[in-house]
Amino acid sequence: MALKRHECLAKRLVREPELARVLQEKIADYKAKGYIRKLSKQEEAMHKGRSWYLPIFPVVNLNKPGKLRMVWDAAAKVGRVSLNSFLLKGPDQVTPLPNVLQRFREYRIAVSGDIREMFHQVQINNEDQHSQRFLWNDGILSDTPTVYIMQVMTFGASCSPSSAQYVKNLNAGRFKNQFPEAVEAICNGTYVDDMLYSVESEEEAVKLAQDVRFIHAEGGFEIRGWLSNSKKVIDVMGDHSSSQKDLNKPGELATEKVLGMWWDTVSDTFTFKIPQRCKHELLSGQEAPTKREVLRILMSVYDPIGLLANVLMFLKVLLQDIWRSNVGWDEPIADQQLEKWRTWLSVLHNVETVSVPRCYRTMTTSSAKSNEIQLHVFVDASENGYAAVAYFRYEEGNTIECAFVTAKTRVAPLKYVSIPRLELQAAVIGTRLAKAIGETHRIAVQKRFFGLIREMFFVGCVRITGNTASTSAPELAKFWKTVNFRNGSGFRQK
Repeated sequence: MALKRHECLAKRLVREPELARVLQEKIADYKAKGYIRKLSKQEEAMHKGRSWYLPIFPVVNLNKPGKLRMVWDAAAKVGRVSLNSFLLKGPDQVTPLPNVLQRFREYRIAVSGDIREMFHQVQINNEDQHSQRFLWNDGILSDTPTVYIMQVMTFGASCSPSSAQYVKNLNAGRFKNQFPEAVEAICNGTYVDDMLYSVESEEEAVKLAQDVRFIHAEGGFEIRGWLSNSKKVIDVMGDHSSSQKDLNKPGELATEKVLGMWWDTVSDTFTFKIPQRCKHELLSGQEAPTKREVLRILMSVYDPIGLLANVLMFLKVLLQDIWRSNVGWDEPIADQQLEKWRTWLSVLHNVETVSVPRCYRTMTTSSAKSNEIQLHVFVDASENGYAAVAYFRYEEGNTIECAFVTAKTRVAPLKYVSIPRLELQAAVIGTRLAKAIGETHRIAVQKRFFGLIREMFFVGCVRITGNTASTSAPELAKFWKTVNFRNGSGFRQK
């Protein structure tokens, strides 16, 4: 199996000389770094333990031109058996992506960096290395392939993500007493190999970055590619080359891509871009999309923390409407849905003009003594779906500012559900959202407010301080007087 896959790769390299050149350079680089080692004929013959041969193939990311990644296919099967079928996946130790991004927005100075070739920094036990054999002949089709072994973790093995995270966190844990803030950033502010963290001052940011770099170096990791909205942090970390990535079209603002989000480090805002992989005829409304294409475009708009939830909700409802029409996956949608599609496209083109401040605060301080922080969660429902949205409200003296935190939207089930029941579902996701925000953020929230929005008006609010409801009889009476209940003849107060 591995030999046949190798022959297919060799033929491809003959057809694509540039790919062959890059792949040969990558293999030579891995040799120099000690990631791989060529087996001698004698060593290959003398080994009596278990062994397995992994096919290899290159992967190119369209968003990162010029960067090639090697994958060792541990899922390749022979007789329904693969290397991955003998490996335990392990527990999911990756910090959830929304949690990392929300912590990234808490304080004024943001710092970002990524670990170089994280999986390849973790060595495999000697007795297990022969289970990561692969064939390579420098891309020459006529040559007999040579047997190599991979001495470090690979991209493709099911256990690699969990094991790499464990090693990273285990190494950081040794310095918990010495560098508590840096350890917190490594363990809870890192998604796989990308660290995103925020602190209040430039001095804190510089110390954090230096401490994180030291801790990683002690475990054999190298963190680089430093980004920050502070020029002082970039100057001190001395990583100018990797901090100036050219990810923009000519004439566009300098933005960096962090965990899929476009971050303008100059204005310190998140911006959005329309997916370039979609056909121009579809995005311009000239061509009617199929159901498959509508779903593809919906999934290609990256919004992990719900900053575009209101825009994407319309398309979710439209996709459900298309589903009800029983149109095939590759059939154009009906004229009625096409009209709604074009309406949504007119809004989509304005997405690139949207910018959301990265930091929740622009005027108030982070002092918990002088700044009262409140969490407001609003929910609503209609026959099409239900949603919850959360805001932070900062009050310091006479200064008040509010910040959008996150939002969740759900379409109503295909089977009919009454509006009151959907509103209860909205209340459920609203309370879950508040709980997740409280557990994720380092911000100390003094008060929490939960509100139901009915007919575009805020009609009720129950204040909760800590875990104790603090509603008095007059407050409850006022609350219930403002709640409208619909009956057969219209509205009445209860």
